[in-house]
Amino acid sequence: MEQFSRITLNWVPREQNQLADEAVNNCIDAALGISDKPAPNIPLCVKPGVARLIQLGAKARFKDYMRLKSGRDEFTSKRLPGLKKLVPEEVRRAYAAKWDGNDAYLAKVYRWYLRGLPPDMAIHKVSVDAEVEANATGSHPWIEDFFGTEQPRRHQNYPEVEASHQSATVADSQYTVGEVVVVDFPKHPHHGQLGTILEVVGKFLTVEIDGQTYKLKPSQLKTPSLEELVSFGDS
Repeated sequence: MEQFSRITLNWVPREQNQLADEAVNNCIDAALGISDKPAPNIPLCVKPGVARLIQLGAKARFKDYMRLKSGRDEFTSKRLPGLKKLVPEEVRRAYAAKWDGNDAYLAKVYRWYLRGLPPDMAIHKVSVDAEVEANATGSHPWIEDFFGTEQPRRHQNYPEVEASHQSATVADSQYTVGEVVVVDFPKHPHHGQLGTILEVVGKFLTVEIDGQTYKLKPSQLKTPSLEELVSFGDS
């Protein structure tokens, strides 16, 4: 605490902070060698916030992951090579198969794993933090096309749009290959323009606009008006 110029401490009664109480008891039991097991699926000596997220499990929402903060701990200053030495080999192999981000954020994943989050939850936590950062800065840490930036692919790499009837549900809405949509994202260079859906991949839609292809999220698109469709057909 010496690194801070001002600190405020608030006392919370044990009966109002059950998770912290359980976490402290787990640490004491581990130090004393007591064999009593902690709550199911919660590792020994985890911070209350981590324990709470684990208890939520599949019920944890975006905001639950977003609110989880680490503070400075023994893992904060460690870099990827040092973190790898602390993570079991089988866990590292599992991450290698699932992780599609960069090494800097893989280090964050390792840190959250070492703080007690299960592997999948650690990945999800870092992905949530990256999305929050992207929304704040306009640039995703590792997904270059997160906001629909231009892709190196061209239309000729896709099958004929008119011959395809592929469809998929994304964000509770139905989208079909060949469907015309309007870009509704002010930061995009083609904001307000019409394009054609070429591909539905995961949570993204590949849209062709003026001969170029872009990956966009459903929230960045809208259904065109009849007048816009008519003008698009005449173009």
